Amino acid sequence: MENNILKIIADNPVLLEALKKEFEKVYNVDDFDVDVDNEMLGQNVRAFQMTKKAVKLVFKEIEKYKTIPDEPIKTNPAR
Repeated sequence: MENNILKIIADNPVLLEALKKEFEKVYNVDDFDVDVDNEMLGQNVRAFQMTKKAVKLVFKEIEKYKTIPDEPIKTNPAR
């Protein structure tokens, strides 16, 4: 069942992009509290970067479910 849902998402580029944008809206650099000390701010920046990387990896995994159309057998017209 899960694979079917992931396949639907992967086969629909509009849906895939909409999901990516929603994830990007949830957490962005503007949300950082700059009134904290440098150590805490650095930890927040690291967490932000790790989260972005994890989300990108998830979407790469989802794209592996995309249906690949069968290519017609190409024949050489010179034969």
